[in-house]
Amino acid sequence: MNNIKVVSKLLKSPCKLGIKKGGRNNTGVKTIQHRGGGHKKNYYIIDYKRHFKQISLIINKQYDPNRSTIIGTAYNYYGFLLNIILPNRTNIGDVIFNSDKILDSTLMIKNGNSNYIFNINPGLLVNNIELKINKGSQLVRSAGTYAQIMAHNKPLNNKYKTHIENIKNQKYTAIRLPSGEIRLVCSFSKATIGVLSNPDHKLKKIEKAGRSRWLNRRPMVRGIAMNPVDHPHGGRTNGGRPSVTPYSRITKGKPTVFFSKNKKYYILKKRI
Repeated sequence: MNNIKVVSKLLKSPCKLGIKKGGRNNTGVKTIQHRGGGHKKNYYIIDYKRHFKQISLIINKQYDPNRSTIIGTAYNYYGFLLNIILPNRTNIGDVIFNSDKILDSTLMIKNGNSNYIFNINPGLLVNNIELKINKGSQLVRSAGTYAQIMAHNKPLNNKYKTHIENIKNQKYTAIRLPSGEIRLVCSFSKATIGVLSNPDHKLKKIEKAGRSRWLNRRPMVRGIAMNPVDHPHGGRTNGGRPSVTPYSRITKGKPTVFFSKNKKYYILKKRI
């Protein structure tokens, strides 16, 4: 264990200097409110694809300022250093495996191992789920979150009779997401076994305004406290119109989830 810690100090994990944007886009126009300031950050490059099909050794665990989970540096069989999002109860010196074979032994059912979804037994808890093959994980990446494999070889939602030609022949797996939504994901996408690290993150308290400023968050001013030129709620009088955003969009009651034309085929049960 001590030798691994010495090696981890000599080898640097892949990272680059984070660039502050202050809520502005490429033209300099502010598109996100209440952003600015904040402490300097390094951006650690995370391996979301896990495409190396060999064992890796965890040589370091560290805090990442850009995400809520703990990240680890994995030394690959091929000699590469890769940053990965660590599952819970994963320590320095543990060996993880990225495989494309059927899980036929208890050794493979272990926290941190990555495999195709059709190889993972129903009932197991998973994280870092791909939505599209070889695109990299997009779902279940926050601290302490997990999804559950429900069933394999599920057809698309039979409620809709018309099917899309390029996807109707693929096999799908039903997965229960942290929101309670049961969604179909392509069985040839990848997922990682286990619950993600740092489950106590939700108990963290900010405790003071300065800590929010460290996190690149500026004060949120109420619209009614502004002038009419700055917000639809601005001016001397109270009320007179429903609650809206600074861009005059309804904030209360109107659904904010956008369902595309094809998304309805994949959702078996809507989120709670």
